[in-house]
Amino acid sequence: MLSANEIKSLAIRNQTTDANIAREYTQHVFLSYLYQKKNTENLLFKGGTALRMAYGSPRFSEDLDYTAPKFSSEEIKRIMEETLKDMRNEGFEIRAEYHKTSGGWLIPMETKVLSWPVRIEQNLSSRKAGAQGQFQLIANPYTPPYSANLLTEEELVLEKMDALRTRKKPRDFYDLYFILRSNLTRKPIISKREQLNRLVDCIDDAKMKRELKAFLPASHWPVLANLKANLKKELERV
Repeated sequence: MLSANEIKSLAIRNQTTDANIAREYTQHVFLSYLYQKKNTENLLFKGGTALRMAYGSPRFSEDLDYTAPKFSSEEIKRIMEETLKDMRNEGFEIRAEYHKTSGGWLIPMETKVLSWPVRIEQNLSSRKAGAQGQFQLIANPYTPPYSANLLTEEELVLEKMDALRTRKKPRDFYDLYFILRSNLTRKPIISKREQLNRLVDCIDDAKMKRELKAFLPASHWPVLANLKANLKKELERV
């Protein structure tokens, strides 16, 4: 397990909080063990955390999201319990709850990294049959590099656009900004540009800054002050 000094050093380097580092460390350790398990090639990692870990988004995330259309409840629990056992062997006192939902599974996990409490919510969606994945190497400062199976780039962006339209959460607007500024495909955005512009019109910059500031490095805070204008500018370039 990381030492307190290592966590604090990483927090300073990343211009963020010790709590964000402790949580992200736990996420990487969990995923590095998860994708060693049998049948996890069909468990497709996605969402804002995938954008950060695989594509370099600066936004820290609290969740782990997957598309998991080919799994029974028994298989999901087996994979999770085997992964948690590996983490306990590494010194994590971690526990999880399993909740079947109408669209998949909700699995909150709780642990502590030294003195920092960590809660991670896993969301597994069983609705999208036929989704395609691609293995990517996840390099990070916490564990040796490991492979994770992500939704394809186009599907990852498409799901983010769907989340923005249905939830309209500050994190979804920021993820759109990151996608537009990155080298990720813009194909799913082009046909939805007018609708996205209407959604951006509803942005409250003060709310965005208030809710996102804790999850972004200090160097990215100026973007939040004018997120609406910045998004409008990027959408014009699509």
